Amino acid sequence: MRGFFENVDIIGVADHIIDGMMFNVVPLRMQMHITVPKVQTIGTYGVDGVLGHVIPVYGGGKFEYEKSLIMLEKSDQNIFGL
Repeated sequence: MRGFFENVDIIGVADHIIDGMMFNVVPLRMQMHITVPKVQTIGTYGVDGVLGHVIPVYGGGKFEYEKSLIMLEKSDQNIFGL
């Protein structure tokens, strides 16, 4: 099975909100809380092949995906790659 995505645009990531941030010097550690209110992804796709050696699958066209309220948390003790 083969597939591809082309001309993919991701819209809305730049509208993020940093809800909180903590930085410790000893031990060297950083923690962030980020919220992205809405992300929209648009582009084109294609797929061609056989699923399970039985079912032919093929097609393509435009796609659009939208996700609201993405919340991320990142904590790292190795923030500078040391």
